[in-house]
Amino acid sequence: MPHKRRERTTRSKMKSKKALKKGAGERKPVAKVTSHPRGVTSRREPFANVQKLDSHIFCLFVGQETRTLMTLHTKLLSTATRDFFASQPLYHGWHVLDDDIDIAQIWRHYLYFGEVCSKQANAAEEWEWLTDAYLLGIAVKDEKFCNAVISALIDKQIETSMPTPSLETVCANSS
Repeated sequence: MPHKRRERTTRSKMKSKKALKKGAGERKPVAKVTSHPRGVTSRREPFANVQKLDSHIFCLFVGQETRTLMTLHTKLLSTATRDFFASQPLYHGWHVLDDDIDIAQIWRHYLYFGEVCSKQANAAEEWEWLTDAYLLGIAVKDEKFCNAVISALIDKQIETSMPTPSLETVCANSS
């Protein structure tokens, strides 16, 4: 008797899986911000919105003196970036990026999450990081990353004071 019960469970699971597959494309849930009783908010997205990453991993060594291995999903790289790395000479069979690992991590985080994480306690250091990040974006031919870094530079400029009086004049006279 337990064997039959197990068999029925398996059949019902198979039926429910088929029903899920059938109705999966019929309706698409809308993500909403929900509020919990304790005031905590959470954002939930449908699983169907998960970005599918290919299984091909792009490996490169980052750094000038000490090389650190960095891996990225190839799908995240733009065609221009892939072409750039394809045109570069290999270092013992590996791709190399002669930039600071912290700056490369900013680029990597942007590729996966679409955010430029550069805030520093030292404001002068953040200016340097953003400038270096922009130069990295130019080097690897990632236009979207460069645009995001420019936006971050503008945000930083708005948060703090203008770096030069002439820039303040230009911004004041532009619409």
